[in-house]
Amino acid sequence: MIKKYNRFSIIKTFSVTEVITSYYFEPYAPESSPYYEKYTFWQIFYVCHGSVDIVIDNNVNTIREGQAVFRKPGSSTCMVYPKTPIHLAVISFECKSPSMKLFGNKILTLYGEEASTLLDLIKTGSKLFVPVELNNSRCGLQLKKNAPPTALQFVGISLERFLIMVYSRLENIPLLTNEQEKVNTHNGESELIIDLKYFMVENIAKNLTIDDMSNHFGINPTTLMKLFKREVGDSIINFFISIKIKEAKNMITSTSMNFTQISEALGFSSVNYFSKLFKKRLGITPTEFSRLKTKRRK
Repeated sequence: MIKKYNRFSIIKTFSVTEVITSYYFEPYAPESSPYYEKYTFWQIFYVCHGSVDIVIDNNVNTIREGQAVFRKPGSSTCMVYPKTPIHLAVISFECKSPSMKLFGNKILTLYGEEASTLLDLIKTGSKLFVPVELNNSRCGLQLKKNAPPTALQFVGISLERFLIMVYSRLENIPLLTNEQEKVNTHNGESELIIDLKYFMVENIAKNLTIDDMSNHFGINPTTLMKLFKREVGDSIINFFISIKIKEAKNMITSTSMNFTQISEALGFSSVNYFSKLFKKRLGITPTEFSRLKTKRRK
């Protein structure tokens, strides 16, 4: 006897058909002067650190750290970048699903799993693109010749998941309980996470571990890691390293300390490990960063 099974068609709320560019700028080098842009595809700008202004319909809006702007196709907008470097994640894509209307030129604060999902997919996508110089002397992005189609598909599917998460929150559509709990819909961070961040800054010279932090606050390591990831959108250790690298940049530009002294002052196991992490985060070595800053001062 042939068994019959129910079949349910999946109606896709979002269908991303093309990933045009994906890049994580840390830091982003601002353009010499603001200019208006108009594209036929969607763009999401997520500010990881700092702030940037965007002019939409002659209105100036500020995108602050932890916020994203969804720039819709056909709209003429102008990004006004600050003189100081910012950390910016950008993805451009084609999606003609009607549900995208909800995002048109909106500036939204991303929470917990939303932020981490967007950052993860953009960082993965960044490995598939390389910077190229355009005719107008500005920098653009081009897909690598050997970029595997499966990797690009992974970015597209991850982007669809991200859009579903944010869309469901805005439209009050309940997801699976487990998924809903991952998204922190509270404005601001809990007192525990704020205290943990201060603890990291106060102990920046130490090589803190998860156990060190969990013992200090009297909370289970796994629970602490989940709470931090949910509220901050980043892992504890990765965030702690980011604080160290940020301070290293300040020390390079404002002190006469050499790289060995800086690495020791920030609790790195060796100057080689410090240099390796610095280049991984910023794309340039401490030496190159120092020369770049020296050039700008001249």
